[in-house]
Amino acid sequence: MLTATVQFCGAGGTSEGARQAGILVEAAINHSTTAMISHAANHKGCKHFQQDITEIDPDDVPDSDLLLTSPECTNHSGSKGQKHYHQFDLFNDIVFDPLDEKSRNTMEDVVRFAKAKLSAGKPYKCIVVENVVEVVKWRKYASWLASLLA
Repeated sequence: MLTATVQFCGAGGTSEGARQAGILVEAAINHSTTAMISHAANHKGCKHFQQDITEIDPDDVPDSDLLLTSPECTNHSGSKGQKHYHQFDLFNDIVFDPLDEKSRNTMEDVVRFAKAKLSAGKPYKCIVVENVVEVVKWRKYASWLASLLA
């Protein structure tokens, strides 16, 4: 049976899809108390990590075959109804908000986990990253993709 770690697990939609596909979700990570309560109620055999993804040590998370991940997407899309980091304002300056950038940088935690498991000799067999199409406009996207494929 294939096993999975789910980053940004939310209430458990990805985990439920994995379960229905015959995959055992061994670990789930999310910072939200509400999400963890819901996820734990529906996925009792799973080890839950209620932590900010940037603060968790990948070595503390069980090794698994798959990494299923949905990094924060709000700050990659137009869902907030404001200009994006890649757009210029009236004075031709790039709009930059450090909290938005921190949110976008959760994409880096996919690479951090992949590299840690590879270094430990337990690489993921497959990594599935779900996000919005606008993520390709992220200023770090090309280097992120290259480092993930390396």
